[in-house]
Amino acid sequence: GRQAAVDYTKTGAQEDRDLKRDLGSHVHHMVEALVLWQASPPGSGADLMLPELPEHLAGQDYDEDPVEIVAEWMVDGFLNWVADFKPQFLAAEMTVFNYPLGVAGTLDKIVFLPGLAIGPAGRFIPGDGVTICGDVKTGKNPDVTWGEQIAAYRHSPECQPDRFDSGLAATPFTDTGAVLHLRPEHPRGYRFHLISGADDADSWNTFRRDVEIYHSRKA
Repeated sequence: GRQAAVDYTKTGAQEDRDLKRDLGSHVHHMVEALVLWQASPPGSGADLMLPELPEHLAGQDYDEDPVEIVAEWMVDGFLNWVADFKPQFLAAEMTVFNYPLGVAGTLDKIVFLPGLAIGPAGRFIPGDGVTICGDVKTGKNPDVTWGEQIAAYRHSPECQPDRFDSGLAATPFTDTGAVLHLRPEHPRGYRFHLISGADDADSWNTFRRDVEIYHSRKA
């Protein structure tokens, strides 16, 4: 009824967003652990532990499905993407810096995809390999800011290659950006969105305008 709708608008919608945000964070931590496991020296992978589902998520529903099953679907989607594209992980959870703009952030991953290139139509074609700056997303609907986020990572000139070392280095070159969208409704649990050169340029220009507005309001 009317009052239930009002109550949901006040509290339930925020709780639903929080649950989905927290599940997305859990899936990110799972993916990071799997990447580190793959990159670990031979014989040391058993020392890495997969993160447990946070207690406050256990027993909850995610779009009418148990959250435990949805998390499993999403992780399976990531594993299927790895099986299909055979990525070589060059960086994961790496902090990047753009001192002239006064911004920094942590990119999700940089991967090399062997046997592929990007054709004139902005799609994969056979080739010598392509290097991608990618981000994992789990939300239901694509967000218009995804391109700006990845463009900001790609155009940051410096990075911290080792999170335990404060030294900076040049950010590795990437050919393009991409979003790995993990959702149970996608075939094999994922959809891999390439970001075209034109879209990357537009997103980068938009991000720089956003930063200018932010600094102007802050002043």
